[in-house]
Amino acid sequence: MPGLGSMGSGVEIIQNSNAAVYLFSRLAIILAPAAAVLAIVGMESEGSMVMLLCCIIGTRDSGPENELRKIPLIFESSLIWFIFSFMGGIDSLEWIQSCCVFSAVFSVTRPSKSDFARRFQVPHFLMFCSVSQLVLFGLLSGWSDDLAITAILATCFLIQAQLVDLVTGSIWGIFVGFRGTIIALRGGVMISDYLIIDEAHQTWIMMLSGPVLGVAIFETLRGDVDGEEE
Repeated sequence: MPGLGSMGSGVEIIQNSNAAVYLFSRLAIILAPAAAVLAIVGMESEGSMVMLLCCIIGTRDSGPENELRKIPLIFESSLIWFIFSFMGGIDSLEWIQSCCVFSAVFSVTRPSKSDFARRFQVPHFLMFCSVSQLVLFGLLSGWSDDLAITAILATCFLIQAQLVDLVTGSIWGIFVGFRGTIIALRGGVMISDYLIIDEAHQTWIMMLSGPVLGVAIFETLRGDVDGEEE
């Protein structure tokens, strides 16, 4: 009968989908420690890319049992990655990647689901801050292969985590990201020799961040007014 055939096809599709989600979850459990190991052996850039890939996979719902293993493992592996990455100082690329990894890991952990994080749109703020900083740094200093791959992974995470909405937190994130580009242009943090920022780059940052700040303040005030009226 046509009805039974359609029902059987639907059940098969659901089973295949559940199997794929389970495999993705197992892949995240395997890859997360690999990112930490890469940082330990001095391959911090590659480790950050693996960690972002784990976060992309981590946004998929794979059931409570896998969630209890997958999310804590991603957090613990990212913590090890941060420790070993910061031990020798953070250059420009590592600073950009660190911001992306921190934002993505926070967005998949439980604190991002709290009332405080949702009210102040913290995941949107962090991800837009990281991506805007990455893009502006690439435009001002040039794109390397590692930077381009990081940009692709961060954008994929934005889409997969459904954080692409341009809310008030996103606008504030863009502003802080533009201003944070100064850190990357100076050469990073905790390094011996800092670079002198080109005046033209400073001018571009001021020109871009000024209007964004105005929009962010306007949207914040409008949100407060709308909240009082309700």
